[in-house]
Amino acid sequence: MKVVGFCILVFFCSCSYNKDKIVVQKGSISPQMHIHDETEEIFGLSYVAGPREITEADMLPVKHTNANYIAVIPFAIGTSGESHLRFDDNNQWWGETTVGVKKTIDLAREQGLKIMVKPQIWFRGGAYSGHFELHSEKEWINFETNYRAYVLKFAKIAAETKTEIFCVGTELETFIDRRLEFWKDLIVEIRLIYKGKLTYAANWDAYKNTWIWKDLDLIAVDAYFPLSNEKVVTKDSLAIGWEPWLIEMENVSKKYDKKVLFAECGYRSIEYAAKRPWESDNINRTVHLDNQKTLYSTMFEEAWSKPWIIGGFIWKWFPEHKNSGGEQHIGFTPQNKPAEHVLRHNYSKWQSVK
Repeated sequence: MKVVGFCILVFFCSCSYNKDKIVVQKGSISPQMHIHDETEEIFGLSYVAGPREITEADMLPVKHTNANYIAVIPFAIGTSGESHLRFDDNNQWWGETTVGVKKTIDLAREQGLKIMVKPQIWFRGGAYSGHFELHSEKEWINFETNYRAYVLKFAKIAAETKTEIFCVGTELETFIDRRLEFWKDLIVEIRLIYKGKLTYAANWDAYKNTWIWKDLDLIAVDAYFPLSNEKVVTKDSLAIGWEPWLIEMENVSKKYDKKVLFAECGYRSIEYAAKRPWESDNINRTVHLDNQKTLYSTMFEEAWSKPWIIGGFIWKWFPEHKNSGGEQHIGFTPQNKPAEHVLRHNYSKWQSVK
């Protein structure tokens, strides 16, 4: 109760509120004030925000995987090198709008699922968001204004729906490095609105070099680590491949005294699936279902078994389960592939231990 009272006092002393903007004094709230002592293990799916309205029937297959979380991902649309950002408009897919996000969360709650809301920018042409750069202060300020409006809109929904985790951004390394004060102020502002756990989804090759973990509650990694150059992977080689990355993640976890969450994790059902797992192109790809299955099994055994990793979100799960994935599909989803059975088995096994 003392902490709650202090938070209320800080709120009134450090900000003034109108319906459009909260003005915050820099550094007015410590991020530690909102950290929960208990962190539940997370057996999650990255739930695709699709073009059509979903129903209970679309959420039931998620529950059947034994998942306990979904990540709801309201994409914004941008163009590399430009400051404009489009979100929650009539041209967005239904699942990316505020209406769609709220309905998706409601349907997930009906199945007993918990939520991470994860705003994410898709740059036209598939340009990598981590390299997003602007060339003038005016452009940066305009982009920050747009990004702030985007993130705070969904932070408010996360607060209203009592979402368990809110992700303040996804793979925005250059933006975070260049604009430190903006991010520090934004995180403080989000904490005035939203009282759950905060994280940021950093790319696998950048998470160890960012300052942002000091201001957040969980270290979240998009865990597409290269593990093996094999055409057909083996558990032994993958176990060796995981070793340096696990050492690195554990060191970062110890440095900040925070647990690691795989904000995204997954593999394609193709040959050479462990060589460059982040790649999504379809050029000269050959289906290989067992590679995906073996990569899942090894990930659960070698990585998710570590006490400082609290689980993660499999990339990715489509609402129309019956028509998704399948044995000729070379994408990331495990749906209707042998990897789905590995997922269901491990999620069931891990939840039974709790």
